[in-house]
Amino acid sequence: MVQEYIEGSEYTCTAAIYNGVISDVLCLRRDLRSGDTFRAFPVKSEVIESYVRKIAVKIGILGSCNFQLRLTSSGEPKLFEINSRFSGTTPFVLIWGLIQ
Repeated sequence: MVQEYIEGSEYTCTAAIYNGVISDVLCLRRDLRSGDTFRAFPVKSEVIESYVRKIAVKIGILGSCNFQLRLTSSGEPKLFEINSRFSGTTPFVLIWGLIQ
């Protein structure tokens, strides 16, 4: 597989669809260490949230799904990975959801 490399921050987003209803998209900018998230920062971005929401609906996820992306230099989101499961950042997302 060949994939465009985009410099900059990485974002991990969680969305869920149950009975045809999509949840809010919760997004974290994350710092990696040895490939794992060791710090994560909540991000409110309508651009990212709308992008993730459209993909989630288009592919018809059922339950929780994780989307990983970066932003181009012009601010356009570019998806590079989808994990159809609860991700390792689920505890961060849970805490963020509780404090919003």
